[in-house]
Amino acid sequence: MRRVFVGSPPPSMHQSAEGRFVVSALREIEMASFEKDPGVIASDFTITNYTETRELDVATATLTDLANVVATLLLDLARGGAKKG
Repeated sequence: MRRVFVGSPPPSMHQSAEGRFVVSALREIEMASFEKDPGVIASDFTITNYTETRELDVATATLTDLANVVATLLLDLARGGAKKG
């Protein structure tokens, strides 16, 4: 899920009960958008001794091949994509 930032209503805006409910609901959506973000989760990993690998032949892959693909995937998630970082 992509992150959502709702912002704050202007201080001069009169807030009825319905308005407060809508603002509260939008805040809840905003907070939920920060949970379980793959990039945030992936950034918690420390990865060393790998070779960036984005191809995997599952018929002949070794454990090292698989480890390199997983490491590359986690780093790509943490960077926000394969082309970033």
